[in-house]
Amino acid sequence: MSPSDSTSPSDSASASTTPSDSASPTDEPPTGVCEEDDADYKSKLDAQLNGLPGKIAVGSGWHPFTLTVKNPTQTDVKDVVFYAGVGPNDPDAPNAFSTSQVQLQVKYDGVWVDVTDEEGHSVGYLDLSDIAGGKTVTYQLRVNVKANAPIGEGLTIGGGLYFDEEENCLGSDEAHYIIQIVKAGTDTGGTEPQEGGKVPVPSEKPNQKNTQHATGSLAETGSSSMVPTIGLVGGVAVVVGAGALVAVRRRKGASNA
Repeated sequence: MSPSDSTSPSDSASASTTPSDSASPTDEPPTGVCEEDDADYKSKLDAQLNGLPGKIAVGSGWHPFTLTVKNPTQTDVKDVVFYAGVGPNDPDAPNAFSTSQVQLQVKYDGVWVDVTDEEGHSVGYLDLSDIAGGKTVTYQLRVNVKANAPIGEGLTIGGGLYFDEEENCLGSDEAHYIIQIVKAGTDTGGTEPQEGGKVPVPSEKPNQKNTQHATGSLAETGSSSMVPTIGLVGGVAVVVGAGALVAVRRRKGASNA
C-alpha cells in the first residue's frame, strides 16, 4: 500500500470529518403504520360513506347515512376496529363537535344510540369484529346538526383499523366527507358532500351491540375509558386510543398534503 493511501493527513482529516454512509441517519425507524412504512401498501379494507348531503341547515333534524366497510381480499381480516365521527374541518381542531352542537348516532338492534367519547364529543368506536374475505359490514348512522351548531365546514368520517399480522403494522381505511353547515332556511337540496379533510378520532372502546351482530372480544366491561389492544407492532402491544389514532390520521394527512 502506498503512503498516500495510508498516511495522507488530508485524507485522514477528510475521513475524520466526513460522516460515513453507515453512520448517516438516512432511514427513519418504522412508525408501525403500514401506509407510512410502505408506500406501496394496499389496505385490506375499503370504507365508504353514503347518503350524506353536501349542506345541512342548523336545526333541520336528523339526516341518515351509512358507513360500509368491505374486505375485498380473499382472506379474513381479524379484529377490525370500526369508528365514526363528525367534527370541524380543521386539522388543528383538538376535538370533534360537542354532542350538544352536533349529535351522531348509530343503530344497534333497532335502537339509535349516541356515538360519543367519554368527554362528550361526537366521535367513537362502533365495534371490534372480524370481516370475512369478500364480505361487507354496514352501519346505519344519522347526524343531527342542532340550532347552536357553528356555521361553516364540518367533516364526517368513518372507517376501520386493523393489525396486519403479515406486515406487523397497523392498516386502515377511512372515508371522510366535508359538509357545509348553513343557516336555518338555506336551500340545501341537491347538494353533494366533498371528499377530504381530517377529524380527531375516537377515544372510547367499541360498543358490542351493532348492526352486524358481531361477537368480537369486547364484551361490555363497564368503563367507557377502556380501549382495545388489537395487536403487536415490533413486539409491543398496540392499545388503540385517541393518541394512537390521532397520530395515524395526522401522519396520513401530512403525507397527503
